Amino acid sequence: MKKFFLFIAALSVAAAGMAQQPKPMHKSMVTQLPMMNKQMQIAETPADMKKPIRKTFSTGLYYTNPAGAYYGGWDTFTGSGFYNSTLIVPAFMDVPFVNRSTQSAVWTVNGEEHPDQVQGDTFTTSVYRSNGYSLFYPPSLEGDETYTFGEVNVYNKRGYITSDWHDGFIRTDSLATLYPTDPQAAIEWEGEYYGPYQSWGLLDTDNLFGTGDYTLNGTTLHSFAAVQPFPAPMSPLFVTEVDVEALTFTNPIPEGMELRCLVTGVQESQWSSGDTFIAPNFDNIIAELVCTSADTLGFYSTTTRNNKTLKTGTLRFKAPGEEDELGNIIPQNIVIDQPYCLVITGFEQEGIDCGLTGIEVVEEDQAEKSPALMFLTETGEETRILGYSGFINLAISLYGMFDRAVCEPQMNYYNFENPERSYNVVRVPVEGSPDEYGYGNMTEGSTASPLTSKDETADGYPGVPVLTNTYWFDTENELLNYDVIDLPDWIEDCNVDPSGFSDGGMNLLSFKAKPLPAGVSGRQAVVRVVGQEVTMNGETKYSAISGPIVILQGDATYDTKVTDAIRNSTFTGTAYNMAGQKVDGAYKGIVIKNGHKYVNQ
Repeated sequence: MKKFFLFIAALSVAAAGMAQQPKPMHKSMVTQLPMMNKQMQIAETPADMKKPIRKTFSTGLYYTNPAGAYYGGWDTFTGSGFYNSTLIVPAFMDVPFVNRSTQSAVWTVNGEEHPDQVQGDTFTTSVYRSNGYSLFYPPSLEGDETYTFGEVNVYNKRGYITSDWHDGFIRTDSLATLYPTDPQAAIEWEGEYYGPYQSWGLLDTDNLFGTGDYTLNGTTLHSFAAVQPFPAPMSPLFVTEVDVEALTFTNPIPEGMELRCLVTGVQESQWSSGDTFIAPNFDNIIAELVCTSADTLGFYSTTTRNNKTLKTGTLRFKAPGEEDELGNIIPQNIVIDQPYCLVITGFEQEGIDCGLTGIEVVEEDQAEKSPALMFLTETGEETRILGYSGFINLAISLYGMFDRAVCEPQMNYYNFENPERSYNVVRVPVEGSPDEYGYGNMTEGSTASPLTSKDETADGYPGVPVLTNTYWFDTENELLNYDVIDLPDWIEDCNVDPSGFSDGGMNLLSFKAKPLPAGVSGRQAVVRVVGQEVTMNGETKYSAISGPIVILQGDATYDTKVTDAIRNSTFTGTAYNMAGQKVDGAYKGIVIKNGHKYVNQ
């Protein structure tokens, strides 16, 4: 396996155990250390499984996957998983793949070209399914050879998956184990292909990250934190727990002790060479999660490193919440909607014996990712930041899901939809909604709906169609996964008909209105559909936020300027620049908002 250089930067702050939060990073001195004298541990490949394969990145034929997408892998909750490389994306969203080839190539899907889905170097597919395994095969680039997502899968390279089976696919899901780095990718070394996992490092414990010391110019530095930056997720990411793969010689976390996982914003920093790297912004703590001895899973399977026996397992981090009636602490959920870092800290505590596993990122996937960092300190002195020059990510997964609630016009769910209609705008009766005839809603500008009449010219909905990533109601029809907010007092009720969900996730919302008051000619309300509500640092966040739904009554008219302003308001997500710093509407340049990139001019 590759050897790695180690880069180091100084950060002047007392940081043992992160008792004091580090100040923003500055341009720092960098020392290039000697080559590693320990090779990464690799597994032997059975001779009968060896299989020559074509190159991808090395031939200049490849594309990059959507920034902020996640990967499927072994699910630590269900004990099941995929041998395929699996890309997990939000439902009801365009998914772009960018051609990075240096040779001439065309986009195909299952051997057929789709020029209508190509714009410049980007092939865009749309995912209009939800709640389950939506098999949307990613595109291929065909030139002198062929490249598609999943071809660098280690099982495919070893012959476990034949070419008769597609190497990868896109799926949406409800709660699942999401990997920010492909855990199935194949790494080539001396002509053979191996899994991407690494554990050897330069600490005196042989750890890559975690517990251990490093001697620099005669000074012993103690490792106390490991940091992994990530880009903004494609859409708000609803997270219940964070799992980190780890190793120990004894016991990773003794009873009564804990490790912490800080979820922070990001900032751009520089090595003295002028190269930039992404680092945590401790002025923007998004959430704090904890792992105790009770949250360590496994650590009974063993491996050998440098003639020493290690136990492997998982650290499960949760955000502590309130106590229930029995005194149990109920974990809180969190929502991530911006570029972020996961900072695992506390390794320097006496009794902690924990090394973190890394994943070597294949070259095809490096464009949208950042290498992991290690924080070390001489007790009570300045912090030093170390980073391996090889592209290593921490072996981390998040248990959660992308969430979406979509009420945008023209979803093309039914063929009767009229491109001149705004299906997120509904009109209710002046006299109020008659109980005996339902709620009397109709798409603005329409007089009837094919769903409730035999009129073949009708083009309306008896309400507002809303697509959601998972079911509106739970299986017992008791708990809500979604809700409608900002309802005015003249709307007495909102009815949700989820009968379209079996076809891909549609719910029909209709509103029961009070009669228009005397002397009032018309009124309107703007409401939204939201997902799970969480409170983080005193701020309310939602796992999903729809665009505006407009309810009209009387002679009120649809004002596009008003609803467009609402749609683009800060309610729909704070904006960040490419370094992950919050910016306001006056900022010029590329901004990230709800996982999407926009250009403010």
